[in-house]
Amino acid sequence: MPDIAWAAGSARVGARRYPEPLNPKNGTPWDVYSAVACGPRLFVRGQRQITDREERLVSPGALPRAFAAYDLVNGRPGHFILGRADAMEFTEVADYLDAYFRRVHGTAPHDALCLDGGPSAQLVYRDGETLLDAEPTGVLVPTAILLLPKNRPAE
Repeated sequence: MPDIAWAAGSARVGARRYPEPLNPKNGTPWDVYSAVACGPRLFVRGQRQITDREERLVSPGALPRAFAAYDLVNGRPGHFILGRADAMEFTEVADYLDAYFRRVHGTAPHDALCLDGGPSAQLVYRDGETLLDAEPTGVLVPTAILLLPKNRPAE
């Protein structure tokens, strides 16, 4: 189940989510199984909110950008997208996501963020037994998100 949050934690207190990125207070426990640290956020709870300045992640220019987003269907995450733009500003990625969800699913982004920017923004996926690099960059980055199919009961 996707969930995008401003969060921090320690072994002593566990993960805590916060309502804003700057000088957060009043964190609440965040029951998360695994997480990836990245940003900036592009949509926050259904509102377009590009937080590159607040998160101190300004990287202007039309750069390669990896991103993740999801919408809500009947109050629950419905569609999840991982993507890579060849050359976009954060605002252009947000524009793309808004148009994509409206056109393809008839919804709007609920939460979205950029995972990376610059030549390390990569997307590799499996097609059968073959790994395909959407746009080879020559930069080797040891960060990955692995999506596994949900276990389905035998029919």
